[in-house]
Amino acid sequence: SIATGGQQFDGFIVKLNAAGDLVWYKTIGSSTDERIRDIVLDGNSNVIVVGHSNATTLDIDPGTAITNLTGLGTASGLSGPNTFGFMLKLTNSGNYISHFQKANNVHASRLTEYFLTRVKVNSANDIFVTGYLHYDDVFPGGQENYNRAILIELSAANNTVLKDVGFIAHQNNSSAPIYTNIIADIEIDAANNYYLVGYFNLNIH
Repeated sequence: SIATGGQQFDGFIVKLNAAGDLVWYKTIGSSTDERIRDIVLDGNSNVIVVGHSNATTLDIDPGTAITNLTGLGTASGLSGPNTFGFMLKLTNSGNYISHFQKANNVHASRLTEYFLTRVKVNSANDIFVTGYLHYDDVFPGGQENYNRAILIELSAANNTVLKDVGFIAHQNNSSAPIYTNIIADIEIDAANNYYLVGYFNLNIH
């Protein structure tokens, strides 16, 4: 084996040469779940991955340095882990360059989690990340929850957020609404138009 993890999921990044031989590998892990969901190379051959974690503290630098991201504990009235999304950029040799965190948050009984699942770059090496926001709320009539697709554009230079778009789904049901819209993939053409595919129930706008 090339790495050893625990009972929870850890994320891995592996580079192989053309013959299939190992060049390097990196892991991202904590005492909870880390899942790396997609990978792309930019125009400088930097390695960019996206994923999500439900850790309260996660060292996002796979090298010897420590760069901690902070997540949340459980929210009042809601069970289960609270998840934040991350983007990690490495050199082609696997060394840390930078990161971006889409942090989870809690307000009163409301919990918002972020799952980043796809990544692409455009001709300027700006980074386009898609995924979804998961929202839970406990209220007297029941528990509301939904998944809402999100699209985030980050600048190539310093990961500044250039665009942060959420697609709205709505159900007219005040007792316990459940609705979903998900971006499954993204593609970008030479003119920097981007194309999204996914799925939804009820309605989307």
